[in-house]
Amino acid sequence: MTIIRINTLICISALLASCAAQPTVQSQEATETSAPQNTNVVAANTNSEPDPNEMICRREQVTGSNFRRRVCMTRAERDQRMEESRDEALLRRSSQRNTLPATQ
Repeated sequence: MTIIRINTLICISALLASCAAQPTVQSQEATETSAPQNTNVVAANTNSEPDPNEMICRREQVTGSNFRRRVCMTRAERDQRMEESRDEALLRRSSQRNTLPATQ
């Protein structure tokens, strides 16, 4: 009987401790008034053209490895590579269609 009481007290104290550790929730009005207003900045940035000389670095997966490598190139170079890759894929697709045997 005493073991059940001890377990019950432990569970109740754990529940009370977890309730006491919960952060207080602010009202939505208080959050809206304290948050900085950056809507004008975002709107101004979306209308501008991206800089073609901007350096963009990404981590890309190395084929056959679990490691990634960092690849840095300008926006113009990245766009050119994507366009070349897209053209090559279209060329391969069209050549595969022409070489397939006709089914009767």
